[in-house]
Amino acid sequence: MAKGIKGITVEIGGNTTKLVESLKVVDKEIKGTQKDLKELNKLLKVDPGNTDLLAQKQKALKDAIEATSEKLKQQKTALEQLKSSPQNEQIVKQQEALTREIAKSEQALKGFQQEFKNFGYTTGLTKVNTELEKTQTELKEVNQLLKLDPSNTELLAQKQGILKDAIGATAEKLKLQKSALEQLKNAPQTEETRKQQEALTREIIKTEQELKGLKEEYKTFGHTANLTKVNAELERTQTELKEVNQLLKLDPRNTELLAQKQGILKDAIGATAEKLKLQKSALEQLKNAPQTEETIRKQEALTREIIKTEQELKGLKQEYYNFSSVAGVKLTEIGKSFQDLGGKITSAGRSLRLVSAAVAGVGTVATMKFAEVDKTMTLTNSTMKNTAEEAAFLDKAMQEAAKKSTFGMADAANATLNFARAGLDAREAAAALAPAMNLAAGEGGNLDVVSAGLVATINGFHDSFDKATYYADVFAAACNNSALDINSLSQSMSVAAPTFQAVGWDIQDAALYLGLMANNGIEANVGATSLKTGLARLAKPSEEASGVIKALGINIFNTDGSMKDSVTVLKALHDSFGQLSAQAKLAAASSIFGKQQMSAWLALIGGATEDVGKFNQSLSDCTGTTDKMAEAMMSGFGGSIERLKSGIDVLMTTLGRAVADAITPMI
Repeated sequence: MAKGIKGITVEIGGNTTKLVESLKVVDKEIKGTQKDLKELNKLLKVDPGNTDLLAQKQKALKDAIEATSEKLKQQKTALEQLKSSPQNEQIVKQQEALTREIAKSEQALKGFQQEFKNFGYTTGLTKVNTELEKTQTELKEVNQLLKLDPSNTELLAQKQGILKDAIGATAEKLKLQKSALEQLKNAPQTEETRKQQEALTREIIKTEQELKGLKEEYKTFGHTANLTKVNAELERTQTELKEVNQLLKLDPRNTELLAQKQGILKDAIGATAEKLKLQKSALEQLKNAPQTEETIRKQEALTREIIKTEQELKGLKQEYYNFSSVAGVKLTEIGKSFQDLGGKITSAGRSLRLVSAAVAGVGTVATMKFAEVDKTMTLTNSTMKNTAEEAAFLDKAMQEAAKKSTFGMADAANATLNFARAGLDAREAAAALAPAMNLAAGEGGNLDVVSAGLVATINGFHDSFDKATYYADVFAAACNNSALDINSLSQSMSVAAPTFQAVGWDIQDAALYLGLMANNGIEANVGATSLKTGLARLAKPSEEASGVIKALGINIFNTDGSMKDSVTVLKALHDSFGQLSAQAKLAAASSIFGKQQMSAWLALIGGATEDVGKFNQSLSDCTGTTDKMAEAMMSGFGGSIERLKSGIDVLMTTLGRAVADAITPMI
């Protein structure tokens, strides 16, 4: 202690004592904590994660801060008392000496406080790093086990939990680092603090990258885990299907086995649809990620997987449909043994009673069916402003269409009302009705969606509704020979139609491009929007796009200024883009088609030329496709039942009209 303050007395709590004496206890405590801190720091170098040692150091620092604060308080009290005393040379020297001691104590206190603050950061960081080391070890062990048993749901759940913990710990680490950096920025700026800031900034960038990587792995793992579960479910259904098929060979009429097979096929369709959904979600994530050569390769590989899954799903649906028909025939054969029973119940009295009750019931049901159809057709005829002759013509067309379809009179009436609201007259509606119903039935679509899409497409191409059957055939051929489904195609075709018509192309060209895009993982609605904008930009390119097209040597126009046919244009694009690197492809596609449309167009351009020719030929040979599909739907046992149902539906509506005509005057 400085000699200059030895003679100073201080009054504390009403007691007057020598300052040196009053500080002895505090100084002893401070020296003790400093000694403890020195020993603890040595031990922590050997075992930095020891929680007992960390807790002891935290307490020692806290004690040092309290003792130094008390010392500073006593020194400042003594200084105030000196300033209040009569001033002489000795008192002035004592004040100066005490001021120096106070400055030392303040620096010591500031040092302890800073060390305590830094220690809080260090302790937190140590705990976080310990947690991260633990998660990395656990992750390594789980990954090794998953290599042996990749579909183990318990291990998959464990890995997901470990990744989640790692993300939480890394986020906490980043928070601590940023807090420490903020403290350094607020501290007096020296060369040392600047170096510390730079080093900590590098650590923060590293931690941010680690956190981003963990989040990406967690997201990817979620997709992988779900896909693993789906694949396990598909393997199970395939095994069960194989077993059931073997048993059915021995006992093909076993109703329990037939029911089991139907259920297994249904499960397989559901699992495959879920797999397709997961794959498309993963593809969307890849498209939204920064586009590099690696991500483009991944997109291409995943696109091929999607096409494969779509084909599998389509095959399962077809097998399910075919099996349902076969199962129905089998069950009918089983039911033949009961035919004699019906022949024995022929007594005249009982027949009369049954007929009397049936007539009353039929009359009621028929009247209700007719009322439903009549209400819709009254609105339709009013919207179309039909004459009585036009209304009768339309009604006849509805009956003819319903007799040959799985849809009934009520469905036909609703479709006709949609036609009326779209501006069609009775003749146009009659021409479009049967093709729309056959198309929706044959492709398993929604009649309202399909009929609206068919009408909008014909209008978009400024064509005649006399060609409705041809348009329906193109729709059907496109769905049968690509990954398109009828509902999405119906909704999307009308979006693309006006632009295709404007460049001189037709429905077949639009179906070709949409189908090829679908085969490469592009959904119909995305494809239609991309074609609408991209084709317009291609037909009338900007200055930048013109330069790119010229540099690539792409010639898509005839000498008269019209655009060449769709297959020729696609080949020209395919050949030109095929010479470019992945990065150059992205740049060129962005310039020509636009950033939002380039992915879809690259998928279209990148397809194999032989696939284009094959698909285009199937569209050219589409005549009669919907009629064949309708005939197939109405063939076999299942078709016989549908014909019977359709005939009864039309008959009931006709009977209902007769009953309604008879009772209306009495209402």
